[in-house]
Amino acid sequence: MKRRETFGLAAGFAISALGVGRSSAARDTADDEVLAGIMARLAATGRAYLPSGTYKLSKPLVIPPGVLEGGRVTLDFRDADPANFPDRICVLVKGAPKTRLPDLSGNLTIGADLFRFKAPHGLSAGDAFQLSGTVDFAGNGYRHYYRKGEIFRVEHVVDATTVRVAAGCRDTYRAAEVEVWKRAGDRFTQACTSLTILGRDDIKLSLRLAALDRTVIDNVRVERGKHSALSFTDCFGIRGENIVARQFSDAHEGYGILVGNSQDVRLRGDVYGYFNGIAVGGGLTKGGKIGMNRDIHFEGTGASDPVGGLSGANFHGNTEYSSYRGTFRNGVTLAGNKNEAHGEFIGGSGRSVIRFGEMHGHEFRVSGVARTNGADLKIQHGAIHQPDYGMHARYGGRTVLDLQLHVAQATRIIWWRPQKLSRADAVLELRLDIVEAHPTTRFMALRRQGSKGRAFPSVELRQFVLRDDRVPIRWWVDSDTRLGGPAAANALSAKRAIISRAQAYK
Repeated sequence: MKRRETFGLAAGFAISALGVGRSSAARDTADDEVLAGIMARLAATGRAYLPSGTYKLSKPLVIPPGVLEGGRVTLDFRDADPANFPDRICVLVKGAPKTRLPDLSGNLTIGADLFRFKAPHGLSAGDAFQLSGTVDFAGNGYRHYYRKGEIFRVEHVVDATTVRVAAGCRDTYRAAEVEVWKRAGDRFTQACTSLTILGRDDIKLSLRLAALDRTVIDNVRVERGKHSALSFTDCFGIRGENIVARQFSDAHEGYGILVGNSQDVRLRGDVYGYFNGIAVGGGLTKGGKIGMNRDIHFEGTGASDPVGGLSGANFHGNTEYSSYRGTFRNGVTLAGNKNEAHGEFIGGSGRSVIRFGEMHGHEFRVSGVARTNGADLKIQHGAIHQPDYGMHARYGGRTVLDLQLHVAQATRIIWWRPQKLSRADAVLELRLDIVEAHPTTRFMALRRQGSKGRAFPSVELRQFVLRDDRVPIRWWVDSDTRLGGPAAANALSAKRAIISRAQAYK
């Protein structure tokens, strides 16, 4: 193994001729000691320098907040003993714990930006604090542990018990159902020319960032991990360019990047995970964390295992105001509400391309190109597949599908079938250019499932092109579903469509 002869004094000390005349175990221990010394300097001064090279590490590395400068650095845990990692994390970057604040003195509505506390808050302008829900099912009832929550930054201190925040609430909050926590505000900047972390398939996480604000992690490559290669939890204001995260183990689902209990995260890069290339949401929300993930944006490429994987990119139901942009193999999964996906979506063999689920609202935007692949899909699956909107829906809204479709393997082009729907304010807007469709069977399956709930209210055809109209599309709709829009006459012409209406369909 190539070794460094001397570390620069910028690291705070000099160590000469590392590895000369040492056994392998001694060399690895030396690297652990070297990193511990550099991290101690970072903790003491807020800045440290990590010289270029490969560091063979045998135990967990904790990186404190601050600015980590350096050259081209590799942290290699591949020969480490998993027994040395009781917390199952190779590298942890973690801010200080939050501080509990007094309770709110009143409830909050959407848009509210004035917060009143029952006792002096001690906050200053620029501080960040958060509301953490304490009631299960308050956010989205698909999972019992989904709760409400949101992070705010103080814009102005009105008085000892009142502050005004920079942006108003995006949810309603009952004072009795939230805790208020002040964030420590710790920051981390990865300023090495590049930082590569080589984990193991039998250690849960290769790199975790937790409880950090206004953090930059450019030029990071993370590989392996039993559960995730790169994980963010309880973070606010993360930026990352040129990120590569690759996870391969199928022992516990598996994610290239996993973002949970976080707000305002913007990443660009290339991700691969056995189950999901990148996933946002899920996760337990107890312990002072926020229950909803908001403003999470990823741009780049994402993929997962073509057989055992779910999606190249996945939003869970406790996600809002977030987006994926790029190219995604194994397609995308969208949930929550007010989320978007734009780019090229390539389905796995016999699999849906764009999936919706855990929808507590009906406001989504999807644009780009969607392609099925390999074997034909089962008849219960559409190329675009939404099987359960209506269950636990808190909001309606307009979903826009603006897509060029290459879906020759899908007999069901769109499967948009609500269950137990009570809302009347949901609209599906279609802007479709169908380049390739199934050669013999084509359906738009839009009927409700079962006998409970109402039919889907409205399908609006804004643009519609069917390149090969030799086989008409059969539109399965309920009798009280409205089919309209400026392109309806063209889409539903006798040559291109057969309309099949019924009161119920099972």
